[in-house]
Amino acid sequence: MEDISKCLITDLPIHDYRKCDDKNHGHHPFVQYKVNINSKEYFFGFCTNCLTATLNYIDKHKKTLFSLLLNGKEIPKEKDEMMSVFDKHTYLLHKRDLERFIKDNTILTTPSEKLDNLFLSLTSMPQYEGEKVYLNNDINKDAFYLKYYFKNKEELFFYINTLNSSKLLEFEFVNATPVAFKVTYDGLLKSINMREEGIHSNMCFVAMSFDSEDEFIFNEIIEPVCELYNFKAIRVDRIHTIAEQTINDLIIAEIKKSNFIIADFTKNKSGVYFEAGYALGRGKKVIYTCSKEHFTNIHFDVNHFPVLIYETKEQFKEMLKNKIEAYILN
Repeated sequence: MEDISKCLITDLPIHDYRKCDDKNHGHHPFVQYKVNINSKEYFFGFCTNCLTATLNYIDKHKKTLFSLLLNGKEIPKEKDEMMSVFDKHTYLLHKRDLERFIKDNTILTTPSEKLDNLFLSLTSMPQYEGEKVYLNNDINKDAFYLKYYFKNKEELFFYINTLNSSKLLEFEFVNATPVAFKVTYDGLLKSINMREEGIHSNMCFVAMSFDSEDEFIFNEIIEPVCELYNFKAIRVDRIHTIAEQTINDLIIAEIKKSNFIIADFTKNKSGVYFEAGYALGRGKKVIYTCSKEHFTNIHFDVNHFPVLIYETKEQFKEMLKNKIEAYILN
């Protein structure tokens, strides 16, 4: 195999390129390199014995793979134990790894998903209300349209023109190319509403025991873990309510506004069942958790769901981190 000068997946420039064959180390021949994508460094390694099948898959799905990497997604890699003696950072990517990468991640495909994603991303750019944001030459680069899951620059411009026509954003154009924009007042209100509701929300509703001895579950585990991923953990007993609003009305309203739910069944509280069931009925993602001590008392209609059963604080933290990364962020 000839030496390579650019990333096999993204076509971006590479550095720290290494090539090894049977004669050098007696194991699988491979190539390895590093590539920077949106200021994040990735290590990629490929076994040259099976590179043809891997490259064929990459050629068919190159734009999708690049889009996911531009959005900070990590390719799941199975460490080749034979390589660990050579370099602990060397992982060999195969076709199956790339297939799982696409399968495990959410790809925006519908017009409404693409439009909402572009709108929310652009409205997050201004540093203050009314600021004019200049797009510079970035908009002419492939990485710009691929990050938003568009097939090409023409598709990106179609959605930009749609936003401009809707009066949510006001664009300036030079020779039909958008060069700057401002968020209108209506656009500002819409972006706020979208971020407060549903899948665009950064809120996580927490259903759990409010007994004083269980406060650590929220204060020391759930809340700080959510903050790691820029989610705001909400507990109904800590929200100031208006006088005429009932607690059930508040619970329903907060669940509607949440991105996902964490339902902890420690102490087997009946309210947790109602809140988890209501969230599930509305199509919300629910993370089920319970201390091992109380899991045997959990109702039969819940124990067939995947429940994170924990014994220690640290164990619960790690389990919750892994679940959010795999189930919510993807």
